[in-house]
Amino acid sequence: MDEQSPSIKVTIRGQEIARTIVDNGSGVNVINNTTSDKLGITKSDACPFWLRMANTSTITPLGLIRQLDVILGGHTFQIFAMVLHMEVVGAYPLLLGRPWLKKANIKQNWNRNVLTIRKGKTKI
Repeated sequence: MDEQSPSIKVTIRGQEIARTIVDNGSGVNVINNTTSDKLGITKSDACPFWLRMANTSTITPLGLIRQLDVILGGHTFQIFAMVLHMEVVGAYPLLLGRPWLKKANIKQNWNRNVLTIRKGKTKI
């Protein structure tokens, strides 16, 4: 059992978001509705589909944020994110899935639990 998901610290709208989960098993990026509220994100589009969660349950997102600037290591990555209502205490604030992993050109060392991000010629 893998009990340690890679997590990073990113900045959105000038606020640090610690414990951001990086999940290559997720086909979408997810932001907790509490986090989006704290960031002052009030506009999201209706989401025309539902998501199947890891526990096989289905959930309808509260909305879809089409342009969310996520800053890591001084580099900005514009992503889309599904807004989900999470009732679990201590739920992650943000999950970056495969769409972000591809955009950020992530290389992951599973044995060392290290993520390397390449933006142009820069390594973060």
